[in-house]
Amino acid sequence: MKHRLPIFALLLLGLHSLQVSATDCSDTPIRVGFFEFPPFYSETETGAAEGILIDELDRVMAKLGCRWQGRFDPTGKLLERNINGETDLLMLIQHPLLLERARYSINPVGNLQLNSYWIGDKPAVSNIEELRGKKVVVIRGYGYGGLFRQLSDPANQIKLQMAKDHLQAFEMLSQQQGDYMLGYRRPAETALRQAPINGLGVQNVKDWDIYFVLSPKYTDQALIQRLDEVLADR
Repeated sequence: MKHRLPIFALLLLGLHSLQVSATDCSDTPIRVGFFEFPPFYSETETGAAEGILIDELDRVMAKLGCRWQGRFDPTGKLLERNINGETDLLMLIQHPLLLERARYSINPVGNLQLNSYWIGDKPAVSNIEELRGKKVVVIRGYGYGGLFRQLSDPANQIKLQMAKDHLQAFEMLSQQQGDYMLGYRRPAETALRQAPINGLGVQNVKDWDIYFVLSPKYTDQALIQRLDEVLADR
């Protein structure tokens, strides 16, 4: 004779399994990948992560009862590690290499603004097409949300000058090594506090939302839904 559990017992078992799934990350830390991008996230001298998005990550993880550990990589390696499962979570704009592989949150965790900068009475630039035939300072390793392909297209006759970071990019702009510079607002503001520039013009070019990005290899794919619930409750 088969023994059947009462329906309420089955419901209790189902509820218990959901609770275990929801708290798995309290036992095994979520591995979060970053690249050096102050003030959103940066690595301190002690190897810890700090920044605007780190504060938001702490808030969300505390709500979920999850622990996390971070690692810093160059941008190319950052994407590779997420795809192959060496890291579990990123905080990035939508990237073509990840869109069809990883899972993005529906709700954004932050916002990224790309600006053009120039010195003097040059015309304001609000889109990439207006940079045709110009010398433009850009930051090495940045894809500019997919715009780098357009910037580097020989048909656009844009001469790119590479800088290692926003601080060096502004230095190159002030030395007239470029007609314009493309940089992100928050990191640019951080750089300009260190080295202000007189007569600097600025114009918004494009905005992107920043999302949580869950590795396709992460065992608990429902985590992205729980992250979204916390983000929606801000």
